[in-house]
Amino acid sequence: MSVITKVNAKDRFKNGSSHFEQRKSKSRHSGRAQESQYTVSQSKEKSNLLKYAVILLLLTGIGAGGYYGFDYYQEQQKQQQAWNTAQQTNTIQSYQAYLDQYPNGKNSNEANKQLTQLKAEPGNLTAQVQKLLIKLDYQVPTNGQMDTRTTESIKAFEKSKGLIITGKADQVLLKNLQQAYNDQDAKAWQQALKANSITAYQNYQSNYPDGQYISQVEGKIAQVRQVIADAEAEKQRQTQLAQDKKQLISAI
Repeated sequence: MSVITKVNAKDRFKNGSSHFEQRKSKSRHSGRAQESQYTVSQSKEKSNLLKYAVILLLLTGIGAGGYYGFDYYQEQQKQQQAWNTAQQTNTIQSYQAYLDQYPNGKNSNEANKQLTQLKAEPGNLTAQVQKLLIKLDYQVPTNGQMDTRTTESIKAFEKSKGLIITGKADQVLLKNLQQAYNDQDAKAWQQALKANSITAYQNYQSNYPDGQYISQVEGKIAQVRQVIADAEAEKQRQTQLAQDKKQLISAI
């Protein structure tokens, strides 16, 4: 073999080796690029999943917060209603009932203050008894004095309830008077519900301005008015349908 042939063969070998190395390098570079793209894709998927998880947690938290927030609001409304009733009645029993139900309520300090004042005023007990007797349709004054009419009314009430007849104003009598009034109030409310009319609810509102159910009266009246309005709208609709039908028959 000539020297020129050997040189050419050697050059071709070198060129082949160089092309092989270049393809190998490109292959490695392509592999790394694909691997990098795969890693970026995985990272994006994880990021998206994390975002969805955070959004889901936020929505869940908002929903739960809304539920418990509404529950708290309702409880606060009930407590305020109990306090309003205690203030309107303004008796030892009413303030004690509030404290029994809400010993740590936002108005508990004021309730205790009023309770202490009422208990410290002996004449006030008689006035409270007279106030409840009047609510139960007994004819007595409201001067806080134990006159003949008050004494006789107390005896009549004690007899009607099967109690020991004393004719005296005390805590036992006050408790029984309050219970009798609550029972009468509840009965009147049930009658209003049964009648389910604006007049019935207004009568309850007038006769029991500090009743246990006074806060529900306006809502019930609104419901009745809505029922009446709906019935009137349906009546008008039926009348219009009848007229349209009559006109259609006439046209035929």
